[in-house]
Amino acid sequence: MKNLRALPADPARLKAELLKWYRGHGTEAAGDPMSADVRLFTVTQGLILDMPITPKVRAAAFRMLAGLDSVKAAGPVRDGPAPHPADPGAFVMEPAGNDGAFRTTSR
Repeated sequence: MKNLRALPADPARLKAELLKWYRGHGTEAAGDPMSADVRLFTVTQGLILDMPITPKVRAAAFRMLAGLDSVKAAGPVRDGPAPHPADPGAFVMEPAGNDGAFRTTSR
């Protein structure tokens, strides 16, 4: 918890903090090569969704992800048929593997 409270609310500093222990592989095994952007996406997704971080750190995490070279805006999308077809949806690109490839989903 102390480490979470110490996370910086500045996107560049947060990125540096999250990459501090990055050594070219995933979080689970040293033999599992992973690009820095995929590693940041994976770790930050857990941080945003599962950790008790402050709203400022959460905002910095989203800004940091938006600033990654591998993240591209896909433009507006429409959600599926239910419950409100006219509402804009979210088009999400997630790592498909450890090689920097991404897959897309609509939520």
